[in-house]
Amino acid sequence: MFFKSVTCINAFYPPMIMTMWFLTILILFYLITPIFLSDINMKWKVCIASIFYLVLLTEYIFVKTADDRIVTYFPFYILGLLMNSDLEKKLLRIGYTIIAVFVLCIIAYFSGI
Repeated sequence: MFFKSVTCINAFYPPMIMTMWFLTILILFYLITPIFLSDINMKWKVCIASIFYLVLLTEYIFVKTADDRIVTYFPFYILGLLMNSDLEKKLLRIGYTIIAVFVLCIIAYFSGI
């Protein structure tokens, strides 16, 4: 259990200490943050986020070892990252963001989360 806690994979392979889910999610989100704060096109960011979420969701549904809080909190974290720029850029991006969040919420709803 100590090795899984230190490497932050304990949210994917239970059992885990009850408070470790937060640290694991925090570190995982910090690892993917540079991708979404880079200067790549918004369409690519939404595509990468969707693919990453589908991988998490597939692992959660079929393998059933991932903690459900990762799948639940990921869309909201990505929404916050995608809305990080100044207001003019936000208004241009809001269409992609709304579509991405809508798709992620529909996937989460039908997966039973």
